Amino acid sequence: MKQFVAIILCLTLLLAGCGAESGSDESAKLPQATVQPNPTQQPLQKVGAVCPLTGLEVKNAVQRPVAVAVNNANATNGRQWGIGSASVVMEALTEGKSTNWMLWFDGLDNVPKVGPVAPGKDLFWQFALPMNSILVQKGMNTYAENLLNCYGWQPLDAMMLGVNSFDYDGSDPAMPNEYDWYTHGEGLQYGVTHYNMPLAGDVPSWQCFATPIDGQPAVSVTVQFSDVQSTTLRYENGAWYLYRTDGTPQLDANDDTPVQFTNVVVLSSQSSVKDDKFTRDYDLTQGEGLYLVNGTWQEITWKKGDVGDSLNLYTKDDSQLILAAGKTYIAVYGGFAGQSLQVTDADGATVYPIADQDSAE
Repeated sequence: MKQFVAIILCLTLLLAGCGAESGSDESAKLPQATVQPNPTQQPLQKVGAVCPLTGLEVKNAVQRPVAVAVNNANATNGRQWGIGSASVVMEALTEGKSTNWMLWFDGLDNVPKVGPVAPGKDLFWQFALPMNSILVQKGMNTYAENLLNCYGWQPLDAMMLGVNSFDYDGSDPAMPNEYDWYTHGEGLQYGVTHYNMPLAGDVPSWQCFATPIDGQPAVSVTVQFSDVQSTTLRYENGAWYLYRTDGTPQLDANDDTPVQFTNVVVLSSQSSVKDDKFTRDYDLTQGEGLYLVNGTWQEITWKKGDVGDSLNLYTKDDSQLILAAGKTYIAVYGGFAGQSLQVTDADGATVYPIADQDSAE
């Protein structure tokens, strides 16, 4: 009887978080509880193993990934710590007009000073949970709270752990206090020990890494997330460099080095607004998208599905997409009002969206 009550409570939380209308049949859309909330300790993989986030060989044993929610509001003035060290950076518009980021690191030992730590978002955590990630946040919205409660997943939260695991920078008096909180691997170790979390465990391969098939030439991609914020990546000197809305390079505040990636992935999703009329809602079952590598671009498709399912990328002919080994930037694009997506070539001509498609619309 207790188990039945727990299941009903879990479904109620998810329905409240997804804005299901009274009398609607949402049960078929609810995620199946395939995520393991308390992963058992597994032997660490041998030295020389391949990192599941980058496909690169790692010197140390592979640990569970660490996913950190990071604020990217315009008020931060581009001051983000640790973004250049992350194996995967995911960006999306989750509320309002400013984006948030999820920075994914390949294990606690590889987490530098990172921040400003932001509230957890259910959009990002739905990508992080299937990878058995340790989640790091400073509070969370209602939908993230419902999600983690339903799956019994314990985050490392600044609102609970305080200065035991998080620190306050305060070096810029003009910076609002909410953008001054950061953490690091050493501090997070306290939280891991406090909650008796295993650092090792089953970590599925995120994607297949090998030599990718190049697409059509391209030198830049711009995701206009809102009428006040956009992100551009430009192919320069063999890598995709990240630029902010004002055209300045995104720097890692730890060492002021430009942030660069090997792979760029844009996931286009059917989107709407949740029942609070403010939080963005994305359909994560499947969609289309773009993949950029080696100064080229191509259209792709993707599938995810339930909360416990990992992201899978495919070519247009439904073959598994091969990524180049290295760091990856991922944008989740919903097509909201004020949003646009553009790819240009070396001559500055727009190669995506394709002109014929535009005129047809």
